[in-house]
Amino acid sequence: VHAISPRRVYDSRFADGALAAGEHRAVSVADAIDPATGAVASFGIVPTGATAVMFNITITETVEAGFLGVTPGNATEAAL
Repeated sequence: VHAISPRRVYDSRFADGALAAGEHRAVSVADAIDPATGAVASFGIVPTGATAVMFNITITETVEAGFLGVTPGNATEAAL
């Protein structure tokens, strides 16, 4: 493990808004954003040669019950 300082890489409040039922969204972890503005603050935060990342996801202000599934961008969604 090559730990780096925690960084925010995505915030739907600055970009795409809330997820709709059944919506899929690809999120890059390549660049860090400023948590106050959503602007890119640091480019290329994942070290060269990295084969995995650890992350933490926070969901706030939900409007309905549901679930969130997370898969690698090149994987297909698991059957429910």
